[in-house]
Amino acid sequence: MVAIVLLMLIVLVGLPAFTGIMASMRVRAVSESLLSGVQMARTEAVRRNQPVSFHLDAEDGGGWSVLLVEDASVLQAKPASEGGTVNVQSDLGTTVTFNNLGQRLIPAGGVLTFSFTNPDVGECQPAGNIRCLSVTIEPGGQARLCDPQRSDPDPQAC
Repeated sequence: MVAIVLLMLIVLVGLPAFTGIMASMRVRAVSESLLSGVQMARTEAVRRNQPVSFHLDAEDGGGWSVLLVEDASVLQAKPASEGGTVNVQSDLGTTVTFNNLGQRLIPAGGVLTFSFTNPDVGECQPAGNIRCLSVTIEPGGQARLCDPQRSDPDPQAC
């Protein structure tokens, strides 16, 4: 009986940490999926020598599609259900269009940032237990995954 009680105490103490780890893994999976979709859109624009768009369905929690601008045909799509429930926010819009040189046409302006959180489970570090991530897309078309909690000169910093 004592062994069972001790085992239950260990499980109860470790459960919150395990929940945070699983939420962080979901955030990473969705952010890496979005990054690969953006990179695919850019590559297809260069390969096909025509504009290609990446569209994020932010309402869906991370679902996305890559479309030819010319006829809106879908080159690839991924539903959000494959990555789990994650909140995705964008500062300049949810559609990115690349030209035939791989440069970002839409939206114009500065760095586009997609931020990934999981507020249903907890808050982002340092206040919470979830490691939230961001995907940034430069005007030149370069996209990368970064951690907003890190600071320069760390290469993982945003």
